[in-house]
Amino acid sequence: MALSKITNDGVTGISIDSSGIVTMPNTVMVDMWRLASSFATNNAVITGWEQPDHTLHSNVGSSMTVSSGVFTFPKTGLYRVVATFFMNATSADTSFGVVMEGCTDGSTFSVLADGFENSTVNSNLSMSDLVNITDISNRKIRFQTTGLGTNVQVLGESNRNRSFVIIERIADSQ
Repeated sequence: MALSKITNDGVTGISIDSSGIVTMPNTVMVDMWRLASSFATNNAVITGWEQPDHTLHSNVGSSMTVSSGVFTFPKTGLYRVVATFFMNATSADTSFGVVMEGCTDGSTFSVLADGFENSTVNSNLSMSDLVNITDISNRKIRFQTTGLGTNVQVLGESNRNRSFVIIERIADSQ
């Protein structure tokens, strides 16, 4: 039950319920994407992303779009990007990584964060960053493999979250 609402032309911009919970539609966004199948190409943009579809999953607000592994933001804002990659290696290949890259001009990407491992077993790589999106046409992110030998892969699966990214809008652009 809302105690207070601020509306404009019949659209509620903000409401406060009896518990003091503030709701501001179209300001909150939390989106998740997972790798639908394993990816094993070295020095390549990771493709094959899908949104989880299990019965308990939900996103909040507008969704990201992904084309050829490049993520486009739905609106300007300051976003928290958290990614986890489940890697599999054999004893012959022990060094591998994934980098998060961003661009401000729509095409020239540079490294924002990375995760590397030296292991002969399954490993999780994690990385995170805050990205300031002031222009949704040109500011984008993507994930790229690096150092993958012939027997290393980023594990993905279409019915569970093995390698995934969570993107959350936390404030207006700065």
